[in-house]
Amino acid sequence: MPKVRRCRHVGCHSYAESGSFFCTNHRDDEIRYERSNQYMQQKMYSKIKRYAEPDKAEQNKFYHTKKWRSLRSIVIDRDLNLCQYCRVNGKLTEGKIVDHIMPSELFAGHRADLENLVYCCQSCHHYKTIWEQHYYGTGKNNKRTGNPPIRDIKIISKLMMMYKH
Repeated sequence: MPKVRRCRHVGCHSYAESGSFFCTNHRDDEIRYERSNQYMQQKMYSKIKRYAEPDKAEQNKFYHTKKWRSLRSIVIDRDLNLCQYCRVNGKLTEGKIVDHIMPSELFAGHRADLENLVYCCQSCHHYKTIWEQHYYGTGKNNKRTGNPPIRDIKIISKLMMMYKH
């Protein structure tokens, strides 16, 4: 006989099969419950681990300011909602993330500089982050390399392509 548990729907006393939190009558609640649970786990991760260090907390605080929202909007309009790293390679891709050309983790003075911001797609942002970790030594537990900043997105785009498979 499979393991069972009580349905989590308020007022329901039916049983749910193992691996599910809701009975067959309340299956629709399962999706909402899982989303809510994932949201809370992410929130706790961010609060407890991700921003536990004062530098990271300060960095995160900036992204919740009016100034950042304004800068972000200006960059998206300026870059025509297109990924700038893809654009320099002749490809048109819709952007998703406003990225710092020089990482704000190391160059905090350029955090709000429009010339240091570009709009990029999620894929390019991922590979640029990997490149930054190797070139600058950014990220948790990485050792800073002391390499000079690179501001040209054409050069950065070519360098980060080394990390695409």
